[in-house]
Amino acid sequence: MASTDPDLPRDSWVCSLAEEAEEEASNNKAMEEFLSTADKASLQKQRRMIKNRESAARSRERKQAYTLELECLVLQLEAENTRLLEEQAQIKRQRYNHLLHTIIPVIHKRKPRPMLRRLNSLPW
Repeated sequence: MASTDPDLPRDSWVCSLAEEAEEEASNNKAMEEFLSTADKASLQKQRRMIKNRESAARSRERKQAYTLELECLVLQLEAENTRLLEEQAQIKRQRYNHLLHTIIPVIHKRKPRPMLRRLNSLPW
């Protein structure tokens, strides 16, 4: 603020006070604009962060639902695979029994006795 200088005429002292007041008002206005833009930017950033959190939460929920769906599908496919493997084994047994009884006559031969053999690895 301007000091009250007795050497200055009264009009110039009032003018200097007015100039200082104008300068202070413009500084205040600039500061308010800066703060308002900073507040706006801060609010926008905060909104963006909130939206991002919500989006991430929705994404996690979708991923969890998809994972549960895949786990359920895996259980179904494993059960079907087990059923088909059992069915295949049963069909193989039936086919083998059919071949044994109808097509190929089975003659049980005795296993030959093991014989000692002479090896040619050593010279006599």
